[in-house]
Amino acid sequence: MLRIVDLDEGDWDAYEKGARFFSYLAYPGEEETAERERFWTALCRWAIRESIRIDKDAAWNVPVRAAHFVRDGKSDEKIWDKGMTQIHYRLVTAECVALPHLKAAWTGVLVKLGGFEPTIGNMLDLARWSLADYGWKEDSDNSAAKTKLWKPTRPVVHAAAAYTVFCSEHLCPIFDVVDDLKLPIFITMRSTLFIRSITALSEIFRLRVPGIQQLRIKEDELVQFKWGDEPAVRDPQRLVSKAELARCKESMTKLFKGVFPRIDGH
Repeated sequence: MLRIVDLDEGDWDAYEKGARFFSYLAYPGEEETAERERFWTALCRWAIRESIRIDKDAAWNVPVRAAHFVRDGKSDEKIWDKGMTQIHYRLVTAECVALPHLKAAWTGVLVKLGGFEPTIGNMLDLARWSLADYGWKEDSDNSAAKTKLWKPTRPVVHAAAAYTVFCSEHLCPIFDVVDDLKLPIFITMRSTLFIRSITALSEIFRLRVPGIQQLRIKEDELVQFKWGDEPAVRDPQRLVSKAELARCKESMTKLFKGVFPRIDGH
């Protein structure tokens, strides 16, 4: 059965909606509800603390819910670290395994990645090598990668691919984000515009994935991210206008006083 996640549910602030999206990236499994909720809370606490650390005055505009600070903060460090690692695994796996095929769905050309034919086996090899510096232990074959990388990524492969593309197309050129997982996640969590745009692109990819024979993913395996009553599909070339991006950059520059500092973990 198709699972639908509405990111515009309730009276949540932008950072809470963003945290919901990223918590599903980290823990998409139906059996991972507890892990997902704990990571959502840890992300919310992190976003609040980072906002206060960066600009104490601007942080007053960030709604703070007591529920985010009920649990012992010491356990948050491990929860946050593990969840961020899982997000990294999802993004690298989606970029290696799915993105070549998603691009081919529009261009009609399936290109090699890293000099390899984009088969699932080859691309998991590439993902393993890419993650070797981030705690992933390389194995002699792909059996562990299929179980620990590809299997948990499948339900959200479209969303992870959408976030990767959005970062590459919009966040990197504007905010000079390079090889940093924390900063783009934090920036995304502070912007409803960014979250909404990623959700729309994710839905476009979700509708394409079941038709990609090499991925062998059925539609009901995928998590559908939606944004309130917005139409499910929008033109991928018009997700974010230049004017919208300019306004968003201006507001976030004011928030951070013109400087995007290093974003800390726990």
